[in-house]
Amino acid sequence: MRSKLITSAVVLTAAGSPVSANDWYTGAPMSGRPTTFSPLGSVDLSIAAVTGAQHAVVQGTLGPFGGLEQTGLRVRLGGMVGSYVYDSTTPGVGKVRGDQTGGAVLVGHEWIADRTKFSVYGGLDVLNTTLDRYDPRNRTSGSTFGFKGVLEFYSTPTRTTMASGALALSSANAAYYMRLKAGVAIYDQVYIGPEVLAMGDTFYTQGRVGLHLSGVKLGPVQFGVSGGYAHDRVRGGGAYGILDARMTF
Repeated sequence: MRSKLITSAVVLTAAGSPVSANDWYTGAPMSGRPTTFSPLGSVDLSIAAVTGAQHAVVQGTLGPFGGLEQTGLRVRLGGMVGSYVYDSTTPGVGKVRGDQTGGAVLVGHEWIADRTKFSVYGGLDVLNTTLDRYDPRNRTSGSTFGFKGVLEFYSTPTRTTMASGALALSSANAAYYMRLKAGVAIYDQVYIGPEVLAMGDTFYTQGRVGLHLSGVKLGPVQFGVSGGYAHDRVRGGGAYGILDARMTF
């Protein structure tokens, strides 16, 4: 199975498991405040895991004319690798393992305001899923090409609050992904709060509810972690965890 991260991701994919590569969408940089350093680009890495499934996504975003702290053109490249296991409902098939690889090439525009960033992307995404045994009910097996659209925002409405969101839609397997986060500051630009995720495609649907900690800085890298409860139409209930990392240059 499969859909459609892991950014802030890149490829809409979920593999009929409680893990979606679009977990790697982290939106705009965690700091909504202007800084003296205006990065030209960023690299995001995200790792997500649920019982029986794991995915990792890396993506690079470039602001070729003025950097990421100025309104303008954005170019994004990403790649994904993952695997999952599920019990097929097809008689006689049993347990199925799926391995996934994918990537996306997106072009977009980002608008920068005082405390809010909003961006829109569009482009090509590619996903390949290989099953270790044939399952006629999993029609996402094989390679799929499609158009992908992405909306992202990041806002710090006050000095002690934040909100962010990402929505991705792909024509490949009618995949979708949404992630919303809100938080209050417990330290300078370090936030904690709830998050909600929804994702799915022609094979599965899934929802998640949990808590996140975002904006932890170690040298040039920012980290975020989150986790909570996940429920999947195929796999049932379980727990999820996500680790996000971002480096600007």
